Amino acid sequence: GIVATALIQDGTLKIGDPGPADIFASPVYYRGAMALHALRLEIGDTDFFALIEQWAAQPNSVRVTTRNFTALAEQVSGEQLDTLIRDWVKTTTKPALAEALAEATSPATPPERPLATPHVH
Repeated sequence: GIVATALIQDGTLKIGDPGPADIFASPVYYRGAMALHALRLEIGDTDFFALIEQWAAQPNSVRVTTRNFTALAEQVSGEQLDTLIRDWVKTTTKPALAEALAEATSPATPPERPLATPHVH
């Protein structure tokens, strides 16, 4: 909505650390989705879907943190992703997504086999 767009654009909220009052604020979700899209563009579909599958398959004992997700993304892709994560998650300003990159996104192509089911206890 208008409020979420304004918050995303004016840089008042750091989505990686929004604080208790804003943990469920719309910009956290919008910008989080944009960050995942930027990651997909950076590492490519094959590595992105492998990352999502491996992340979902981790046991419940693994802490769900940006640091752990980034480490797994770097392991899967073989790329250093600190700059991408900093720019998209740890700053208050939304980075520009190059138009050429945005247009280069392939249609969602899920893996040929279903994603792993998370372990539930």
